[in-house]
Amino acid sequence: AGYKVTVCSVSGGDIPIDAASLGDQFKTENDKRMEAAGSAPLKGTPKLADMDPASFDAVFFAGGHGTCVDFPTDVVGDFVTKAVAADKVVAAVCHGPMSLVKAKGKDGEPLVKGKQVAVFTD
Repeated sequence: AGYKVTVCSVSGGDIPIDAASLGDQFKTENDKRMEAAGSAPLKGTPKLADMDPASFDAVFFAGGHGTCVDFPTDVVGDFVTKAVAADKVVAAVCHGPMSLVKAKGKDGEPLVKGKQVAVFTD
């Protein structure tokens, strides 16, 4: 309670959902509630490049197969690099660590260099 959550996306606008992820075998009760409510958090999202990482306490990158294409980009890497430079918490789940691919640490080296990172593999 008391947290402000901003959902944004790489391209901005409505976030597409992979058709294979819409099957009932993947949906949780939370997914079903959000769908029934019109999936409002996924509509009209701001563009990631327009966001200032320093204005957040933490940033979280969700998973899913689409992130394998959307996240290992200069735009996402730059955002993560700026968040790390501002001492923000950066977290990810499932395929979300793809957001770290082009991110740099404060020393300019790849953020994950010399670290162990757990991710979903396929």
